[in-house]
Amino acid sequence: MQNTADIVSVINDYGFEDTSSNTKLAMLNDTISEFCALEPWPFLESDVTLTFSGSSAVPTNIPSDFRASLVIVDPVTGRNIRPERLDTLEKSAAGLLTQSGDPLFYYFEGGQLRFAGVPTASFTARMRYLRLHPTVTVDTTSSGYLIPVRHWWVLIFGTLAKLYDLDDDPEMSDRMEAHYDKKVAKIRSELWKTQYDEPDYVVVTDPDYIIDFPV
Repeated sequence: MQNTADIVSVINDYGFEDTSSNTKLAMLNDTISEFCALEPWPFLESDVTLTFSGSSAVPTNIPSDFRASLVIVDPVTGRNIRPERLDTLEKSAAGLLTQSGDPLFYYFEGGQLRFAGVPTASFTARMRYLRLHPTVTVDTTSSGYLIPVRHWWVLIFGTLAKLYDLDDDPEMSDRMEAHYDKKVAKIRSELWKTQYDEPDYVVVTDPDYIIDFPV
């Protein structure tokens, strides 16, 4: 499989050749959105160097495909800029919301990424983030998918589950849902265990979270 037409062709083989293309594409895109929301999948990761106007807490170049932040750092000092809730900042550090300077925190207001304090025009921040998956059409090729081709069966089974449900066939819908869940579990196992060289461990990057145990 190399494009959406190949996915639709497989779906048709399950008896949905008479279902409208718009319906199949709607169900496919819903499955893509649903699957991408399950985990911070590595194939959704990207990065950007954020720039600022000097007068606004909002970056001037937030990516249009931004979904969620993974980490934001000052690339000059390597300092981690920590996430915080706006209501917490209002209670404990309200001055930072309007004060100019290198930001200590980032927060969201109405879904909009902002920084506290307000960065100067010379400040930049490097953000690693999760992308929103683009909407696919019947003409979309594999390069238009963030999900690798080898995982496309999860999209097929998820779409089929929705189409069988639409066709009022709960037994087949449940069967396809079971196949979908099995594929999701396999992808989780494959993507989150990428090395067997050493045991995984937690890296503490914030000294506030270090707990001293008596020896």
